[in-house]
Amino acid sequence: MITLIAIYPQKIIHKLEEYCEWMVENKELGCFLIALYCILGTLLSAPGTIMSVPTGYIIHEVFEEKLYKSIPVGVLIVMLGTWVGSILAFLIGRYVFRSLAE
Repeated sequence: MITLIAIYPQKIIHKLEEYCEWMVENKELGCFLIALYCILGTLLSAPGTIMSVPTGYIIHEVFEEKLYKSIPVGVLIVMLGTWVGSILAFLIGRYVFRSLAE
């Protein structure tokens, strides 16, 4: 992700702005997709910063820079996404990869 940002910064910024514009129209679906992004990031052991910073930017832009709305929504999305992702990682490790660990 960091390599892509370093190589194609304008494209990444443009896509992020397009997603923000789309999310203004579809707030619920956009929040769900961000939560899925956090779940996937947790399952792949991505650093929390990679999930939190873009989420904060997107939510801040979508809620028209109103901090009293954007901070609780952003925190809730990231916390729920990483919580569900960590539960899934535990269950996968316990039941799918148990034989490999033994």
